[in-house]
Amino acid sequence: MPKNIALRISLILFLIVLISGCSENSINDRISVKHAGALKNFMHEGDVSAKASLDSLNPTDLYAVGALENLKGELIIIDGQPYLSRVVNGEVEIDKSYDSKASLMVYSYVSDWRQFQIEQPINSKIELEGIIEEYALQEGIDLEKPFPFMVKGKLFSFTWHVVNWPEHATIHTHEKHITSGLNGVEEDREITILGFYSRNHKGIFTHHTTNMHMHVLTDDWELSAHVDEVVPGESFVVMLPK
Repeated sequence: MPKNIALRISLILFLIVLISGCSENSINDRISVKHAGALKNFMHEGDVSAKASLDSLNPTDLYAVGALENLKGELIIIDGQPYLSRVVNGEVEIDKSYDSKASLMVYSYVSDWRQFQIEQPINSKIELEGIIEEYALQEGIDLEKPFPFMVKGKLFSFTWHVVNWPEHATIHTHEKHITSGLNGVEEDREITILGFYSRNHKGIFTHHTTNMHMHVLTDDWELSAHVDEVVPGESFVVMLPK
């Protein structure tokens, strides 16, 4: 084989390997997930102190969920806009400022999302998890690494809570977190759910019974809360990092 042809083939193969490596790295960077604090901090140690200050984060393309300092509320940040929910005089009050701290926060920066229209009945959070896994694999997302996702549409129902942990209480359970503040069931609401999927962060930012940590914001901005159970409608949108 002439030397110039062999050299060209070698150069082409080198470029293919180089481009493939860059693509893989860029995908990993694009869906990088970070966290501050951990569920086990307050579940096992009773530590509900602040682990992150919201105003220390770059808001551009920021997506985050978590619990506020001392477990006095919930947080969701969508495209840089925070919606912080607290229990005030027996009602959920939403604050849209960055002037708060979090005892637990999971976050990622996503500049663009790919949408998937789902036209099938989903009867539980577990089934929704399966749909998210299916489309994540289709997009080449590694399920062994954490990634954010969103769900948009009219839900058949969802169960929610906003934590309002009493001072000096030391014994933590998920049930007590639900009942410490406000909780309820909503039906036929237009919503945006922001969630984080991980198989390897149980006790960190997911509970031991699920691979997902989800928060919800209703489209009328009346409710921002942690999602405990969800039954989507027969038509909704799943969004994954593009």
